[in-house]
Amino acid sequence: MNIGGSRLQIVSVIFVLSLVWSVRGQPTETTASTPIFAIQGDGETSPYVGQLVTVRGVVVGDFQGGNELRGFFLQDIVGDGLPETSDGIFVFHGSTAVEVGEVVEVTGEVDEYHGLTELTNVESVTSIGRAVSPRPTKVYLPLPHDSSWERYEGMLITVAGDGAPLAVAEVYHLGRGGLVMLADRQPVQFTQENEPDSAEYARHVATLGRRTILLDDGSLEQNPDPIRYSASGSELTAHRTLRVGDTTSAVTGILSYSYNGWRGTDAYRIHATRQVEFAADNARPPLPPEVGGTIQVASFNVLNLFNGDGRGAGFPTSRGAESAQELERQLEKLVSAIVPMDAEVLGIIEIENDEGPDSALADLVAGLNSAAGEGTYAYVDTGIIGPDEIKVALAYQPNEVRPVGRYRVLNSSIADRWRTLDPRFNDTRNRPALAQTFEELSSGERFTVIVNHLKSKGSACPGEAGRPVDGQGNCSDVRVEAAKALLDWARELARESGDPDVLIAGDLNAYAMEDPVRVLLSGGYENLLGAKAITYLFAGESGTLDYALASSSLAQQVTAAAVWHINAQEPSVLDYNTNFKSDRQVGLLYSSSPFRSSDHDPILVGLKLEM
Repeated sequence: MNIGGSRLQIVSVIFVLSLVWSVRGQPTETTASTPIFAIQGDGETSPYVGQLVTVRGVVVGDFQGGNELRGFFLQDIVGDGLPETSDGIFVFHGSTAVEVGEVVEVTGEVDEYHGLTELTNVESVTSIGRAVSPRPTKVYLPLPHDSSWERYEGMLITVAGDGAPLAVAEVYHLGRGGLVMLADRQPVQFTQENEPDSAEYARHVATLGRRTILLDDGSLEQNPDPIRYSASGSELTAHRTLRVGDTTSAVTGILSYSYNGWRGTDAYRIHATRQVEFAADNARPPLPPEVGGTIQVASFNVLNLFNGDGRGAGFPTSRGAESAQELERQLEKLVSAIVPMDAEVLGIIEIENDEGPDSALADLVAGLNSAAGEGTYAYVDTGIIGPDEIKVALAYQPNEVRPVGRYRVLNSSIADRWRTLDPRFNDTRNRPALAQTFEELSSGERFTVIVNHLKSKGSACPGEAGRPVDGQGNCSDVRVEAAKALLDWARELARESGDPDVLIAGDLNAYAMEDPVRVLLSGGYENLLGAKAITYLFAGESGTLDYALASSSLAQQVTAAAVWHINAQEPSVLDYNTNFKSDRQVGLLYSSSPFRSSDHDPILVGLKLEM
């Protein structure tokens, strides 16, 4: 333990305090105090845990009010000057009137609460006077390799980028816990840019911790009302958002470390003591990207579109909308996103696996026709395909294209004339793939679209225990085998249709450099979006899960391909759900706009089909 020559420094602190304090009334008799930097020590855990101590310092942050942290932060005025030890500490005590700039003496027990060094079971808080608050310590992202956030715990700091503004990296938990993740620049998933590798992935994770910090609203309240942060400087609403990619020049506040119960992670966070100003550097794109061509194909993960019994009842469903009101709001947002894309062929992912005129797919297409005109859209009627609760689907514009022959399904459980049985394509984990050949009415040209939704990374698969973590997440082998089966099936479909033009689309649940994607690329397909596209964000890192992969013949007929960034970069609290919101927020945070209609961004491909 290094406490930096404590006797000499205590004398120095007392001398400085005698010069700067403006004591109110007669001096108060105090007991010998232990320096805060000594209590913090130079490790992750205080050497004084469980001991009753008295500390003296200036209040740099007061979070006792309402649903705040139920305490305040103290900091040594001078400190020990050593970078390894923090000069600040949290006092878990919410019943004393203290003010920022006030010098107080606190007697309490040292504790480590979910990794935060604090004083608890406080016996006394004695006001000594006032002092000039310490200047915030400047911290630049990324932190140096030999540095860590621990050395600033409990201190007043200013966090800034090194030569660039801080970027908003994640806003998923903004509505639930008042949290914004900030970074030196937008983090990218490791396997979006790198081939899977255990050692390199471990380095990536370690570096990420030095590049990011949570901005916390200083409250213990779940589902805060109002939600504090937006790019406009006022509270978040459906029309005043804060998007990933927006920026701020710096944030000043107290660095803390705490357990985030509903999120389930311990993390360093900064509780702002000054207003945080954000610049809307990633403004909402009001219109879909222009991709040209005479035919447009879109792919859209619609995030569990379930419609109850299809007649206004049957709620809550196992996924998606929990009430008829939520379904109405969900459909409004999806329709407002799909209609402007005006895609002649639409691949749909994550829709309820039901059938008939009351199905979720029929409901969605009816909503599209209500907005775009009766008969504008039709759908490929597959009924129930596969054992999962969700499926992939296809809709199309019958005035522009027509289906040629019947749809085809790739699975591992049912074999018939229309379903190809391949044990490599495990349909207890992957959703069965759906294919349909279409003919452009104006030219007579044909192409085949295959819609996919491969196994997610979220849950483990058998046989994976003990394997090195290489960045691909769970069940990569399942997705690899599915990709191999998909390649062979695509060749078969091309022979059947008499046309080599095939588009493999949908949610592959694999980032751009992962094994399943590389299998498809090595089979002659081209990634039309490129390796730098973003369609999804997870844990503050961006990447591509949604693809448009074209056969070599079709790739030559593509005019453009692009992502419409309406969802992944938006706060999840702006979706259709009414739960976890106050009555006021149910209206304030909702609009029928396309923004946050799902958690994935839709993609759009332009085709100019030729002989």
